[in-house]
Amino acid sequence: GKTWNAYTYSGDLVFVFEIKNRLDVIGAMLSWEKTMPRAFEPLLDKIDLVAPLFEDSIIKNVDARIAHLSQAKNTSLGYSVVLGKYLVIATSESSLGVMMERVIAGPINQ
Repeated sequence: GKTWNAYTYSGDLVFVFEIKNRLDVIGAMLSWEKTMPRAFEPLLDKIDLVAPLFEDSIIKNVDARIAHLSQAKNTSLGYSVVLGKYLVIATSESSLGVMMERVIAGPINQ
């Protein structure tokens, strides 16, 4: 079956999901972007932007999507499909990058 894990890193939450179909997941995540920040609001420090927008980003040479949720840009939500096999969602851009690097480096389910 599908596996997933939740981690904390420097006070941020990071979720890693094993996925089957990269394109289906990317499509679903793009659709979820409109409401995703509100879904995570109870887990985040502060959202002060009315309609945060996700933007393309490159982290560790991998495509990612990041939404800055506050004026100061210190609260964000991001995700990426890594190695075509894992969906990584994190409550900060830096934690997303750290977990992406760990996923790329090798097995994380040890």
